Amino acid sequence: AVIMMVISGHNMVGLRRRLLERRAYSAVGDLQYIKDRLDTLLGPSMRGPKWRENGDYLSVRECPLPDFCGKADGYRTRNGEGNNYTLHINRNHCGFNCFRCGIKGNERQLRFKLSGAKIQQSSLLKSRSHKSFQDDQLMIQDDQVNEEAAVLLPTAQKVDEWATYSRRLLEQNDKDAIAVMKYLQEERGLNLNTIAFFGVGIKDERFFDKEHNNFVIENCVTFPWLVDYGQEPLSKNRLIRMKLRSIKNKKNMRLDAKGGPWGFFGLSAHKLIQPDVKFVILTEGEYDAMAIYQATGYPAISLPNGASSLHHSLVEQLNNAYECIYLWFDNDESGIAATQKFAKKIGMNKCRFIRNCDHWPKSIKDANDALRHGLDLSLAIAQAESPRHDKIVNFAEFRNIIFHELRNPHAYGGTQCESLPGLMKKLRGFRRGELTLLTGHTGGGKTTLASQISIGIADQGINTLWGSFEVKITK
Repeated sequence: AVIMMVISGHNMVGLRRRLLERRAYSAVGDLQYIKDRLDTLLGPSMRGPKWRENGDYLSVRECPLPDFCGKADGYRTRNGEGNNYTLHINRNHCGFNCFRCGIKGNERQLRFKLSGAKIQQSSLLKSRSHKSFQDDQLMIQDDQVNEEAAVLLPTAQKVDEWATYSRRLLEQNDKDAIAVMKYLQEERGLNLNTIAFFGVGIKDERFFDKEHNNFVIENCVTFPWLVDYGQEPLSKNRLIRMKLRSIKNKKNMRLDAKGGPWGFFGLSAHKLIQPDVKFVILTEGEYDAMAIYQATGYPAISLPNGASSLHHSLVEQLNNAYECIYLWFDNDESGIAATQKFAKKIGMNKCRFIRNCDHWPKSIKDANDALRHGLDLSLAIAQAESPRHDKIVNFAEFRNIIFHELRNPHAYGGTQCESLPGLMKKLRGFRRGELTLLTGHTGGGKTTLASQISIGIADQGINTLWGSFEVKITK
């Protein structure tokens, strides 16, 4: 949920500092990659330094490629010394600006230009070639964004690195791998065959600890994203991205590599052994998809980013691969709302909704919960319903909706402010689609309360906004 509130001055400074620290950490690798590409493209024969480091900027001597700026005279300016060092790259965020030809852009666009790849006007599935994973760097354009907003695909070296994560988990040769395997089997209820089938692995990843204001290393489960190219066997050439999730703090997640394409977890694994199956179960989380497959043998895949979004290229992929798509999202307010949203995006006629069985405990939130409690997941799938028009309901449907909310109040809670537990117990948090008004006499504490709530919300990483009509901005 997005809450619109105020952030006090000292908290804003703290948030800004932490954001800059994180950006600076990630920019180090980006800048080094850019330097390496410039060094290769400009060649060893250049007289004088290839770039100069002036404060926050990297000033490059010449255009690195013939089509860098799209102008015929923009390439190699050795005969015009006055035009040298006009390409500036920001060392903090890697945005670039050429003061000679006027071209500028962000870090992703610069990486695209330095890759030397050609833009392809199509979606990932139609434009991606099998051989392209062997290229040094290849970028494919997303057909719904800016012409230069390209998607970065992994190098062959990166794909080889990803392949080691699963082997490390299955071989169990170190204590961290043993700890992650224990978590998957005991905490998540998954068996070894399921873990190997989906290709999950282990990686030690660095995250920023806000409480102690430093970086910590945590054991993460890795979830591979693969794409389906029809009848070819499953291979590492289908591996396009990796999602990492800490076993200690589920909020600590990361996508590797940054700026890469979108994919489904589990899709190609099912296509390999069940190529003719025309239905699939789509879940919010990776553990839910694994639980469904383990309990029923049905093909199940998970969304790349939970219930928050579904990229248009993935909608195309679903519609091309399956005739019927079952949606099994979390048994809470956001999951129920997302079911309708995604059904409209995919196509109402192709979707079926899976709900928890009435006799299940009310605490069951998702498919993985059901697996751990020894419940029959196939029964819930057998009771799946076709979607109905959201503006037309009969009395029985309306009654069921009300009963569900009364029997499952915890599922309809909103964003909490942990510093005000008493108030949150009464309000059950701030829910999406609702407007909360604070009223009272002058000096009654409205601004103070709103400020406290906004600080509590901002500490959870949720954007807040204050519209100041009476209080001065400095206050």
